[in-house]
Formats: sequence, structure tokens, C-alpha cells
Amino acid sequence: MSTGRLTTELTSLIISQLIAPEQPTSSILDTAPVAKYAVVSKEWQAGIERHTFSNLRLTPSRLTDFGRIVRGVRKGYVCSIDLDVVLPPYSKAEYGKFENDEDQARNNQSFSRTVQSLFNTLQSWTQDEVKSQGIRLSVKFYSPSDLFRLSQDERRARVQKRSLGGPKDIFDLRYDQSYLRFIPLKTEAGEEILLESVYVITEIRVEPGDLRHMWPASCSQIAAKLPRLRSFNAYLWDSEKKDLRLRKSARNEFAKSILTWPASIQDLDLSYCNIPPRDETFSPPNILSGLNQDQDLLSMNLCHFSQQLTTLRLDMVTVSPSLFWPLPSTTEEDANPTLPQWPHLTSLTLIYNIATPSGEWLFERSPAMDWEDERGEDPAMSTPEDELPAPEDRYPNSFRFAPRPELLNTFYRAAGLAAQNMPRLREMWLGVDQGTSVSHWFEYQWEGEKLGATATWGSTPAFEPEGGVVEVWKGLGGGARGEVKVNFVEGIEGGFNPALGMVV
Repeated sequence: MSTGRLTTELTSLIISQLIAPEQPTSSILDTAPVAKYAVVSKEWQAGIERHTFSNLRLTPSRLTDFGRIVRGVRKGYVCSIDLDVVLPPYSKAEYGKFENDEDQARNNQSFSRTVQSLFNTLQSWTQDEVKSQGIRLSVKFYSPSDLFRLSQDERRARVQKRSLGGPKDIFDLRYDQSYLRFIPLKTEAGEEILLESVYVITEIRVEPGDLRHMWPASCSQIAAKLPRLRSFNAYLWDSEKKDLRLRKSARNEFAKSILTWPASIQDLDLSYCNIPPRDETFSPPNILSGLNQDQDLLSMNLCHFSQQLTTLRLDMVTVSPSLFWPLPSTTEEDANPTLPQWPHLTSLTLIYNIATPSGEWLFERSPAMDWEDERGEDPAMSTPEDELPAPEDRYPNSFRFAPRPELLNTFYRAAGLAAQNMPRLREMWLGVDQGTSVSHWFEYQWEGEKLGATATWGSTPAFEPEGGVVEVWKGLGGGARGEVKVNFVEGIEGGFNPALGMVV
């Protein structure tokens, strides 16, 4: 029997046996082992290309041929695109130097050109040409000279050379306080080239960059050009410790940019990483900005945006109760805010920082603790000044384990008022970032009309919110939602922590 007479089902079965399940994401320029069979016949070509074009890995050098190769029916085979933004390499002589303005400008140009090139190609693709679920886009960025992009042997040799007194090498500190920013490119005539809207990308993930970071508002610039985006997943940085003005600028600009995100987004998974002072004798910085110093713009705008969502997950964030509910305002203009509603939200996970945007700790020293703080060797004795951590991180000292009721009651009351306006809510998890030593969490679970719901606080030392807060949560019960049972747990045994994927 000739291959041309094989049934479609049999051809597909043969091809599936040729494709190794563990085969990595393909490159449109790197011939996958199975690609050579595409010349057998047109039927085989179609079957093979459904695989080889389903998951594409693109780099700046490959983008030139992307539009030429992936055309026609091949567009309909694409499920996901992994975009590697490869920044310019740097010499060994620069291993010991921080990035300067020229380095950052060169990186920004490379980053912007890469994103612009991909969007220029995809902007002409129509919804009818791709799969009905659209295309997933993943973005990561690095320089081939970065420590974690080297081979294991090269990394080991580089670290060993520094430890043996070789040339100065600051490793990842080279790009400390550097951010990748999307900047409009210009024509030869000096006119700005606008980023085109792309309608075929429905999911985007901005990955951690091995201690390189994207300017948060630049992430929003990209998302704003995806009008059919359904799922938005990003890891961004909010832990600039040596330059508070830079941190506040990045956070405030990002907060404003949230309002530009597409109305099509249903699922948001945002890690906006802040690490509180490791030496807890320090006070956290006050990062509020704007005219109304008693309100956190990031929390307020996330509250506004989240009302369109089905699922919300926030990780390692510094937020205020206004994430959930408007706080009493000190200005007449905001005295009567429109109360929020979440008609679609079914799941909310918040892993939050133990410090507030206004510079307060949510936890204090436990009365049961009785030991003297001990400090080790002064790191300044063995570390060059420009490589020292921020003063608040030089002597790790964790002792804040006891909840501060006056702050947490306000927090949980706001969350409860919000939950009362989430008619489809099935689960809510509020927990302290696991990077700390604090054991404190809250879990709400709706288990159906007959079983009702449970609201559980777990904490060590013990914590029970005031009666008014408990009544707010009991107010979720009634009608089809059934009764809300309230529990208090002391110790590590508790609910399911989605951040860890395990019971805590």
C-alpha cells in the first residue's frame, strides 16, 4: 500500500509514534528530528507541521524569518510562542562594573526592537487564521553574558576566579537598579513607530529574568496592545531598596498603568515582589505617593480592575485594605465612592507582605519571645561598599510573629465586605508570604448549598478577629449559599496554601 492511500487516522497514529513526548519546544529554524518526514507526502507534511509549528521559540535573529515561514495554514497550527529577548553581550572586563546609562539604553533598544518585530508580524494575523483559543505568549529576557546563562562549568570557573582573588566580578549586581523599558522606536525621519495591536494573543506570561527586571509599566504597555487577552501572568519587581525614589516612581507609574489593561482579561496572576527589611528592627519605608497620602494607588486600582475578573492571584505584594474595599477618605471628592462589585470572581488568592504601603509592620514581637538580638560579623568588613546590601538587610533579624489586631482587623473587615459582593466566590486564601517566618493565614471555602461555607483563621501565636469582623464574614451566609461556619486554628496545621501547593 502506498503512503498516499493511508487513512488520516493511521497517518496521524504513525506520526504520533515518531514524535517523542519529551521533545522540547521547537524553533522554526532548528529542524526538529521529525521534520524530515514532512517530505513523504502532503498528508504527512500537514501532520508533521501541526507538531513542529505548535510551540515556537523565537529569538531576535529568528524573527526576521518568522513571518516568511509561518504563513497560510501554518498560522492555524501555532498554540504558543516563547519569545527570548536576547540582550547584547558584554565583555569580561565589564563583569565588575554596574550597567551605566549607555548599557541600559542599548538594552532598552534591543528589548523594544524585539517586541516591536514580533508585534509587527502578528498584527496582520486574524482570529480566523489561528486556533479558536488563540495563542499563548511567554516573554523572558537575558544577556548571553549573564551568569545564569553560562554553562555550569563556566559559572563555576567564574565564581572560583572571583573567590581566588581574580579580577573584580559583581555577578548579578551588574544590573542592580537597571530595568528593561519599552521605548517607542523612531523612523529615519524621527517619527515614532507605535506598537501595533495584536488580536491573536489571548494569554501572556512575563517570566522572571534571573534578577533582571522589566519596568512594570512597560509590561502594561505590552498588555494594553492585546485587546483579546484573557489570561495575564507576570513577575515584576517592587523591592528597590537602595533608591526609594526609584521604587516609588516605578510603583506609582505601574499603578496608573493598570487602568490601561484590556477589559477582556478574566484571569490575573501577578507577582509584584517586595521583600521587607530582613532586619526587623528597621521600619518599612512609606511608599505612598500622590495627593492623598492615606490611600495606596496600587491597591485601589487593582480593586477597580479586579471587578472584571474570574480568578485573581496576587503574590509577594505590598497592599492595603483598599485592595478589597474603599477606605474612609479624608477628601470631599472621594467621600462617596461607588462601591465595588465582583459579579464573576470565583477564586481569590493573596500572598501578602508583612509590611504595609504606609510603612507599618502587620506583626510585632511576641510577648513569649525572650532573647537578645544577636548580630554576626559586620558585612562591611569583608564586602566592598558598592556590593553591600541595603542597611536594612545587613543583619537578618526576624522576631515579628505576633499579629497586630488593630491593623489586621481592618484588613479582614475589608476582605469580608468585598466577599459579600462576590456572589460566585468559591474560595479565598489570604496568607503571609512564605519567605518570612510568620505563620498566619485565612481561608474561605464554599462547599455547596447543603454544606455551606467555612471561614478559618490560622495563626501562631493565636489570633481571633474582633466580633464585628466575624459578623461581616457570617454575613456571607443565607439563601443558596448556606451557613458560614467560623473556625480558629492555632499552630501550623491549617488550610491549603495555593502558593505552596500543600497544606500548611
